Amino acid sequence: MRALLGLLLVSLAGAQTPKNVVVILADDMGLASLHHEHPGSGLPTPHLDQLAREGMSFTDAHSGSAVCSPTRYGLLTGRYAWRTSLKAGIVNMWGPPLIAEERLTLADVASQAGLHSACIGKWHLGWRWPKQGGGTTRNPAEIDYTLPIGGGPLEAGFDHAFGDDVPNWPPYLWIEDDRAHAVPTETMKADGANGVSAGPMTPGWSLDAVLPELTRRCVHYVRDRAAADQPFFLFFPMTSPHTPISPSETWRGQSGVSPYADFLLETDWSVGQVLRALEHYGVADETLVIFTCDNGTSPKANFDTLAAGGIDLRGPWRGHKADVWEGGHRVPFLVRWPGVVAPGSSCDEPIVLTDIMATVAAALDVTLPANAAEDSSDLGSALRGEDHPPLHDAIVNHSSTGEFAVRAGRWKLCFCPGSGGWSNPKGLDAAQTLDLPLVQLYDLGFDPGESMNLATEDPQRVRQMTALLRTVVERTPNDGPAHWSKLPWRTDSDGVNLAPCPGARVDPGARDEPRPILFVVAGPAGVTFHRELGAPPVSVEDALGALPEAPLDEDGNRDFAVQLVVDAAVPLSELRTLWRAMPALELPLWKISLRTAPQPGERWGRHVMVYLPLPGQSSDEEHAVDWTMTWGELAAATHEDHVLIDPR
Repeated sequence: MRALLGLLLVSLAGAQTPKNVVVILADDMGLASLHHEHPGSGLPTPHLDQLAREGMSFTDAHSGSAVCSPTRYGLLTGRYAWRTSLKAGIVNMWGPPLIAEERLTLADVASQAGLHSACIGKWHLGWRWPKQGGGTTRNPAEIDYTLPIGGGPLEAGFDHAFGDDVPNWPPYLWIEDDRAHAVPTETMKADGANGVSAGPMTPGWSLDAVLPELTRRCVHYVRDRAAADQPFFLFFPMTSPHTPISPSETWRGQSGVSPYADFLLETDWSVGQVLRALEHYGVADETLVIFTCDNGTSPKANFDTLAAGGIDLRGPWRGHKADVWEGGHRVPFLVRWPGVVAPGSSCDEPIVLTDIMATVAAALDVTLPANAAEDSSDLGSALRGEDHPPLHDAIVNHSSTGEFAVRAGRWKLCFCPGSGGWSNPKGLDAAQTLDLPLVQLYDLGFDPGESMNLATEDPQRVRQMTALLRTVVERTPNDGPAHWSKLPWRTDSDGVNLAPCPGARVDPGARDEPRPILFVVAGPAGVTFHRELGAPPVSVEDALGALPEAPLDEDGNRDFAVQLVVDAAVPLSELRTLWRAMPALELPLWKISLRTAPQPGERWGRHVMVYLPLPGQSSDEEHAVDWTMTWGELAAATHEDHVLIDPR
């Protein structure tokens, strides 16, 4: 299929076409992490600051998602990841490839332009793990590491690859091209404090040796391509400063503040080594360099500890990684293109990382087909300092739980009452407790910290921006259903605009007959999987089918809670069927957060947390229930917020 993709592209010679392209993607590093962008950070980043001085800084750049895998997908394809089956969360541990085989990628563009391409670093876009005896598997005990591992960078169009999957997830080993360097015969011990999950490990694997080795490989790749006088595209998806926070021995203690600050200094050093290699091997003047990041800074940085040491990596932005607020996705975006980009220049227009695809394609004089890079805009006019119309009519922000925000100029509309991610307030329970509006409208030009919600003062703008989001979502086909629960509108099978469903975070006053939604919340970090199940009553088969698809969080947690937003008429006996299926699902925790759908005139439905004993456990304090009751009758009869019942 990759060989056929070249037939879809047209390459034209250009006078200012760069010979080489380098894209560096840091991991968990918000805009305020760069001293150049936030002089009050208290932490020097000299190499990145130099890159900014030598090129252009985009001060309003946004990752395609507030978490990892979706942003990586968008960068390499020019398409928002929420258009795929990944409507929330990240690619699961041992998960399959997210990039479809027929999808055009940035590596394909480079290949068409005659560049050798390499991906050196973290992948986290899924693999097809070979199974002992044939086929593929997602069970680590069944993997045959002596066989080719499919679905990685080579199948996404790269000529060469080296790296790991996810630095804090198994397997802990190097994969070069499509082969493991060694069979992981040992087991990494879990380290929850550092985000490390237990699993297969190559003997002698060292977490703090990962970034130096990847940096060395990048430098050698530049050296070898320069020596061969071969144009190249290097994609360096860094493993830092993401967990595990493991600075190498050279950098340990250098900040005098914390291991995270040390790791950020080492991240800057790593970028500097690649830039130095371009200079040393004589190719810097003919290389387009882009540096950016996959999402905002993670709370694993421990902001309080940093602040005690005089370091501020948040700036004026609210929130952090995973959130729909600016701190979740406003990221550095530096471009150096000698002879084209004026040194020390800047651009304050909103852009998104999906724009890299169209920008690099245009720089390499490669014409993209209409069915590729659907959400990518060429930044060339801004880079050249030319007058130009707005680069985007709108950009879309997306949180870890799949909540949307739309940005148009200085205005931003969030379709959730809280962070939509890991920051408080989060979730419907918190929104109910605090009586929060169901949408958030901010004027970022006046209020960059998103402290003043203007949604109730400007309902007309809310309606206009909701329509704008719908235009973006529906302007090109999406994988799977045309509509899902996080979208703030509802359509019937004929596409007729109907009143919003309960999953839409808008004023419920216009709701028609409520529809149930199943939310599966995986792990204490708050990563949420959700699926709309259709009209009541809830189908138990659909509910059980959705549960195994719930993603692990980034620490590999597999504790589940289930929230059913259901019509009050759904029979309570449905609970028994769900409970009896629990052993097969291997769920260590089982609780059902029951929220009846809002009735006319209500903002929120009745909420009861229902706890069920695990199979084999005693349940001395269970609440006696009549199993012929409906959910609504249980809610009406219960005056407590928490109920323990035994469905046996």
